[in-house]
Amino acid sequence: MKTKKKLEGHLHRVVIVQVITLISTSFGLVAALAWNEAIKEYVDVFIKPYFAKGLGVISLFV
Repeated sequence: MKTKKKLEGHLHRVVIVQVITLISTSFGLVAALAWNEAIKEYVDVFIKPYFAKGLGVISLFV
């Protein structure tokens, strides 16, 4: 009986740790997507005007 309680407590801790890990990873993904949009906007406004129309792909690598 004591072993079963101990196992349940361990399982509960493992689940809590996993949920916290998933939530923090989700916040990281959202932040990365926000930065991606910010960088795209920066490239569109400040870098693309200095390159010719046909060099759009090259300006993305700069």
